[in-house]
Amino acid sequence: YREMLATLNHVSRKSWAEGIAKDLPILLIAGGADPVGNYGAGVRTVWAMLGDAGVQDLTCQIYEGARQDVFDYVLTWIEDHI
Repeated sequence: YREMLATLNHVSRKSWAEGIAKDLPILLIAGGADPVGNYGAGVRTVWAMLGDAGVQDLTCQIYEGARQDVFDYVLTWIEDHI
């Protein structure tokens, strides 16, 4: 859990968002019932930071009622963006 918490802390910093390539497609995906992403609120905060930093191709998908069972969406997103 230490690595996961360190990563969450790292990506929650404005300086991290500002360092991301502006033309890099980014997908943020989370379950609205998952406490790791603060029930979607933490993920939405990171999404807003990235948008404020000028990231151009930014997708945020919160699946209400889901926890970590949302990863089927990832394959479709990758196929659409790569």
